[in-house]
Order: sequence, then structure tokens, then C-alpha cells
Amino acid sequence: MPFGYVSIITVDIITPKALEGKKLAKQSKKADMQESLTFGYALHVTANYHRLAVTKFIKNKPQSSLTIKQLAILIVLTEEDGLYQMQIAQALSKNRPNMARLLSILEKQGYIERRKDEKNKKILRVFITEAGRNIVKKLASVRKEFHNTSLAGISEEDLKVTCKVLKKVKDNLMDEFKLNL
Repeated sequence: MPFGYVSIITVDIITPKALEGKKLAKQSKKADMQESLTFGYALHVTANYHRLAVTKFIKNKPQSSLTIKQLAILIVLTEEDGLYQMQIAQALSKNRPNMARLLSILEKQGYIERRKDEKNKKILRVFITEAGRNIVKKLASVRKEFHNTSLAGISEEDLKVTCKVLKKVKDNLMDEFKLNL
């Protein structure tokens, strides 16, 4: 954890001054710092590891060449087809340019198609194709395997509490800072 990192929610931060006088190797200092992460930093690091692991996990499977972001779009569309591009972007916390780029890739691969809205021809709705549905079904077992691997040793109750806390943090941030990605 870099020195000077500040978070409102802290879990025992070790400062450089607190480490003075201790004859610790650099590795020990790093381990001590990692054990005393702020909530925000812990969340950030965990999300990055999760993203990297999912990407690596999926790429090691012969069923698909999709990225995790592309797969996430397809999963959203299997749950609710015909969304506006902005609705998908909001659901996945992505900005418009990134979403447009990802949708173009999926469209070229034949997994989605964009159609003009019947009421407002300026707006495009996004629909998953049969090929898109098939790849999501094909990767369901891969997703379940990754889910089981990443949550090994975590009780159902701990998982429920964690999800509840993370949802509350997200809601607080959205409300306080008027966030609408």
C-alpha cells in the first residue's frame, strides 16, 4: 500500500513513522502494510485481482475468445434483451465510448445486433443473437467453475453479508455523489 493513501473508512493504517525504529526487511514492511489495508484500497485490489483472474481463466478455456467485459454485456442482454446502449453501460459501470467499442466488437463477432428504436429512430437498442445466447450457455459451466474457485472457503452467510455491505457502499456513493454511470 503506498504511503499517503487516505480513505474515510480505515482499518488500522500503519504510517512510515510507526515503522521507524523497527528493523524490518522490506518484505516484512510490505506484508505489514498489506495486512492493514483501508477498505477502499482492499476493494480496489480485490476487484483488480478478480478482473485479471477472470480474464486469465476465460482465455485458458477453448470455448471462447471473449473478454470478461464482452461476456458481461452478453449476460446482461440474456437477462434483459433490447436495452439501450446507455442502460448496458450503467449496468456495467462503463462509459459511452468504451461501451460503443465493446458493442462494435460483439456485433462484428455476430453475438449482438443493434436496431433502431421503433419510437425514436435516433436511439439504438441492443439485442443478443442466437450465437450470443449459445456462447453464454457454453460458458455457463466455466463461469460456475470460476465462481466456485474464487469463493472457496467462504461461507454462504459471509458471502451474503459481503454482498449486502458492498451494495450499501455502492448505494451510499451513488446517492452522496449523484453518480449515474
